[in-house]
Amino acid sequence: MCGTTVISIGCGTGIIEAEIERMAPVTIIGVERDDAMIERAKERIAVVKADAENLPFRDGCAHTVMFVTSLEFMENVGKALTEAHRVLGEKGTICAVMLN
Repeated sequence: MCGTTVISIGCGTGIIEAEIERMAPVTIIGVERDDAMIERAKERIAVVKADAENLPFRDGCAHTVMFVTSLEFMENVGKALTEAHRVLGEKGTICAVMLN
């Protein structure tokens, strides 16, 4: 993951993302729609206010898109995955961690 850009959709407070950035040479951009979570995440990582179904990123800009305990709570999982695929580079990876 050397020098990679990771988009974390539904980053919440950004705790997990901050740990990943600390341990690996990656740049993580969090995506969150809840204002309270954004304020907390901004203390740890770069974060933008956006919805998973309409990401404010250009096509092919990310090496990895991750959903850490967020995908199962999306209103339209198919649209969220379509957007994740759109922002991924040619050999990008989607990582989904789910509780249920």
